[in-house]
Amino acid sequence: LAVQVALTGFYFWAYSECAMLALSNLSPVTHAIANTLRRIVVLVVSAVVFATPMSLMGKVGSALAIGGSYLYSLAKSADKAAEAARTA
Repeated sequence: LAVQVALTGFYFWAYSECAMLALSNLSPVTHAIANTLRRIVVLVVSAVVFATPMSLMGKVGSALAIGGSYLYSLAKSADKAAEAARTA
């Protein structure tokens, strides 16, 4: 049990380090979107691996989160392209 607790602490520390590194390279909004997508991926993979059925609301929520993240990435790309065109 002590080994599992120590490993859990280490994994959480490593996750926090990765999150801080990502946050230093991304805008806070992009980081939040990536974190949301990570949670959705964990949810869907867990549902598949453990054969847990998802409710209709869970499926709709996952689809909204993924679709919203996709639309955000499109808007961010268009904004970068417009900024590059203005400075060129």
